[in-house]
Amino acid sequence: MAKLQSRYPFTTHLRGKDGIPVGELQLPRWDIRKVMIAGKRAIIRRYSIYYLETMFQITRELNHTDFVVLMDLNGLNNRQHTCFRCLPFYLDFAVSYENNYPNMALYIVAINAPRLFEVVLQVVRPVMTPLTNKAVKLFGSNKADYQPFLLNIFIPEQLPKRFGGTKQN
Repeated sequence: MAKLQSRYPFTTHLRGKDGIPVGELQLPRWDIRKVMIAGKRAIIRRYSIYYLETMFQITRELNHTDFVVLMDLNGLNNRQHTCFRCLPFYLDFAVSYENNYPNMALYIVAINAPRLFEVVLQVVRPVMTPLTNKAVKLFGSNKADYQPFLLNIFIPEQLPKRFGGTKQN
């Protein structure tokens, strides 16, 4: 598991207002294309379920009913993340979420999203419930667009600087 965690990192230490757990997926560091070409779809599927299960467990331990997924997509490589071979990963992730953790994400927030990621999202949206579709918030690189939204979830001292807050990374 440690090898997967170093190649496909996520963090779970952030907390929003009222202590809501926040899981930061560091998706630009995940080489999804490489995994899919190597025929290891099942491994990355299980690992993404591990992420969701981790968020579920933290949510329960903190006596919450939902969590937030936060992603900074700055540096997302279109070849590694939005290629045709990568689409099954996103579909698997969405289906796993919907089947096992429905409506647990208060928000699924992506900032610095490239336009091609919007196309990927359009492919995935049909497998998501209306509530999940409503939870997805996609923002470009304009801090003036995403910072007010993030400050509704976080107090500035809890939001890392890279997201527009004042917390040291």
